[in-house]
Amino acid sequence: MPRTFLRHFIFILGLLIACLLGLGMLILSTSPNVTGNGALNESERREVEQLIADYSPNRLRGSGEQQLTLDAHELTMLGNVLLNSVPGLQPAAMRVAISGATADGEISIPQTLGPFGTVYLNLSASFAQQGDSVRLTSLRAGRLPIPRYFTNAAQAWLASRLQAAGTPREELLVLRRNLDNTALANDELQLRLQWNEQTLERLRSQARQWAISAEDRERVRAYYQEIVRIAEQQAVDNRFVSLHRFLPSLFTLAVERSDSADDAIAENRALLLTLSMFTNELPVSDLLGPQPDIQPGEADTRATDLRTMMFYRHDLSLHFTTAAAIAASAGVDLADILGTAKEVYDSRQRSGFSFSDLTANLSGMALGEAATQPESAQQLQRRMAAAQAETDYMPTPRTDADGMTEEEFAQRFVDRSSDVYNSRLSDINELIAALPVYTD
Repeated sequence: MPRTFLRHFIFILGLLIACLLGLGMLILSTSPNVTGNGALNESERREVEQLIADYSPNRLRGSGEQQLTLDAHELTMLGNVLLNSVPGLQPAAMRVAISGATADGEISIPQTLGPFGTVYLNLSASFAQQGDSVRLTSLRAGRLPIPRYFTNAAQAWLASRLQAAGTPREELLVLRRNLDNTALANDELQLRLQWNEQTLERLRSQARQWAISAEDRERVRAYYQEIVRIAEQQAVDNRFVSLHRFLPSLFTLAVERSDSADDAIAENRALLLTLSMFTNELPVSDLLGPQPDIQPGEADTRATDLRTMMFYRHDLSLHFTTAAAIAASAGVDLADILGTAKEVYDSRQRSGFSFSDLTANLSGMALGEAATQPESAQQLQRRMAAAQAETDYMPTPRTDADGMTEEEFAQRFVDRSSDVYNSRLSDINELIAALPVYTD
């Protein structure tokens, strides 16, 4: 009897292994359908910056309608920017093709299987105009078609996960209605968004919470408590204080909380994200969610009268901390694109294009990148904890090319691909690389 059971067990185990191997051969491939790693070249980066400036999120602060029209090239670039902002998906690449009222998308995700080398998960999807919206018509993983039942089940699972994360079903339905008016026509994707200010702000708040794990919430809370402690001390005699009043103390706490390089990366990321929320006067509850031992609004209002500065300018501290947080959380490329896009937008509006702002952006990006690299995370903590002044981590900005309109920028620097513009950026990056926190 035991031998019979053993034979049956071995047979079933072998059958299971064969099925898994067969499934793997159908799903995985030794070559990608989309070559490359999804990284944008310089020209494409400038195009994305221009797109973000044209469809600036600043225009979605209030209620109203916004029209977006994107071709296949633009969708491909934006998709690769998003893929490269997700940890673990940086080497992935995507491609979009649109023909009339149909579209196809492909994503290739590399997977390393130890001694077996690298294989690729190639995903492909087809879409078509059906009624007043664009619908998914087919989905494949490698050579394996995914039945509609499984795609529907995956969508239902995702909806349940979002709901479990605290998003009310009504908000999801509102967002769905806002995005329902889509169309594939003339080789373009056309979107019309109807935004309600209250719904938009609630979705922004929830989006921040979705990206934060329980462990990270604990880290955020620790750094926010330290920020509040410092702010309450400084607010007794000050209305504006240097950001330097916060950074060494926060990184001293990070050193104490980090036992390894992995710990240091997680701590640094939470530190920079929390500091950015504070300097931008955003409620920390957007990251923490409801806190049972804090009265509603208490943690968000007791220190908000204090403003931080760098080089005696409030806006520079905002640029610096925001770029650092984005670089630490989503990557340097996205921080660079968003920072430059904002300057392009500003050149058309009131404040104008500013190399001082770009200096703060690039300095914050350098900090965020060094803070989240295994070889530099702990060293950066120690150096920031010992920093003596703002000039240890950001060079003194030149103000000779600030406040330029789009026309003035074109007269002096031609465009953002010109030699004179890139020479100015190169000078700024060289100054940053020579700062005490990055040099031995």
